[in-house]
Amino acid sequence: MIRLATLEDVTPLAVLGEVMHSEGVFSNHDFDEDKVQFMLKSYIESEEKLSLVDEDIVTDDGITGMFFANLSKHYFGQTTLAIEQNMYIHPLHRGGSTALRFMKKFEHWARYNDAEVLLFMPCNNGVRNGWDKFAQKNGYTQTGYIFQKDL
Repeated sequence: MIRLATLEDVTPLAVLGEVMHSEGVFSNHDFDEDKVQFMLKSYIESEEKLSLVDEDIVTDDGITGMFFANLSKHYFGQTTLAIEQNMYIHPLHRGGSTALRFMKKFEHWARYNDAEVLLFMPCNNGVRNGWDKFAQKNGYTQTGYIFQKDL
């Protein structure tokens, strides 16, 4: 069941964030749980941000997925952007419809907030087969790349 995140979700979301961190492109960098919890609280409390969780109420596995987005004005003008910041689904709960349901809620929220552009940037896990097809199937076109260089 997808629902809005609450402050009671901060600790389990931080735990899920650590799982995400361990399998992502930043896994060789530190994980600061206090910083993550502060960020989660700021997202949940902000009216300009969307914080969703997927909670498995059938098996009582708790929070199995998370989705965060924010609103911003384009740096060239006044166009309102809805920007996906993070979508993650626990490895044991992938393969279902959670990602699609998150994206539908994201689009609904963006329209409600008069956004003109949706940005979906699944970058934490690097280039994975399937994100391009998933995005295209949901009406997105690729408009850029992300490059990283560790120092």
